[in-house]
Amino acid sequence: FEGQPVLAGPSWGWTAAVGAHALRLIYGGVFDEFQGASVTLGHMGELLPFQLARLDSRYHVVPPDRRPPHPPSPYLRHNVYVTPSGVFSHAALRAATDAVGIDRVLFAIDYPFESTAEAVEFLRTAPYTSRDLKRIAHRNAERGLRLHPGQHPGGVDAERERVCVADDHGGWCDRVPVDQPAGG
Repeated sequence: FEGQPVLAGPSWGWTAAVGAHALRLIYGGVFDEFQGASVTLGHMGELLPFQLARLDSRYHVVPPDRRPPHPPSPYLRHNVYVTPSGVFSHAALRAATDAVGIDRVLFAIDYPFESTAEAVEFLRTAPYTSRDLKRIAHRNAERGLRLHPGQHPGGVDAERERVCVADDHGGWCDRVPVDQPAGG
């Protein structure tokens, strides 16, 4: 990144570094030793879902004693959750869900760096069925993080939709009116 310091931060460098760390978990055998373990990668999975074919094609040139039992894609589909967090592109979201499966995608904003209103509008207008939008918006997080809607301190309210937000700083869940306008 020498000579272009803007590339060293959030525009590219952090993505490359976090993506490389995720690959180190895979190639280091972490998910083979701890098969139920999972990690969540922001920014559309730090772009790894878009590199599955390349990652898998290069797996076979790695010496057998230096590679895990499977190519990277099965680990990315079973041990990694992907969040859009700051990548508000429907094309990228569609590609991510195609690559890793809709059950591995969690809604996230990347607050305070990105606009909550923009993130909510992005999700509300995503080209998915209502059922799949609910999976992305909260059901995948509820399942993966072992959250139980019936145990929400506010109780169950049919007029409100559960929204869970996971970001780089933790996460939270709340209930918002089903027909609440974006950013409202």
